[in-house]
Amino acid sequence: MRTWKRTNEYVSRRQGTNFLAAHRFAEQIGRRLNLAVTLNFSHTTCDPTCTSEAFERLRDNHFSRWLRYRSQKAQKAGRRPFGAPTHAWVIEAKDGYQHVHWNLHMPTSLEKEFLKRLPKWLEKAAGKIEMPLGVIHSQPITDFGYSRYCMKGLEPHHAKARWVRPEAQGTVVGKRCGTSLNLGPSARKRHRTALRLAA
Repeated sequence: MRTWKRTNEYVSRRQGTNFLAAHRFAEQIGRRLNLAVTLNFSHTTCDPTCTSEAFERLRDNHFSRWLRYRSQKAQKAGRRPFGAPTHAWVIEAKDGYQHVHWNLHMPTSLEKEFLKRLPKWLEKAAGKIEMPLGVIHSQPITDFGYSRYCMKGLEPHHAKARWVRPEAQGTVVGKRCGTSLNLGPSARKRHRTALRLAA
């Protein structure tokens, strides 16, 4: 576990730009972020200062491993693999209420299993679920507007330029916002380079 943890009040300009660009890029590469999941860490026994670390464990140790396993299994059966984990996320803590907005590319055939496994992953990563009602909420993402909604914690002087209505979302300890590697700045740069070379 990390000994030093940064504290932040807002999503930074760099994080916000990356988050919004990731949603558009996911669509360009055929991996649209189609499922929104909200994880309410305040409904678990997770220490509020450890939300970022707990979500990282859930995301990397459980979700990513599960998706890789399901892809390998599909490939062995002669079916198309599901591809790399593709997602973007942001942590909010308005009024101390710690929760994560997690936007994912979720193949339709895996969604039911994913949502069934998610409570168990959450307990393994964050501790006992004390309030089962409302601890996990999921809904389809139907348009780009939802990504802007998730950015309401963006630094106010950067929000309006991105058509975001800013609203303070509390103090978060640790990393507040991020994307999977295949949606990050390096991946987008490689994609642009490939398009230029192919032109």
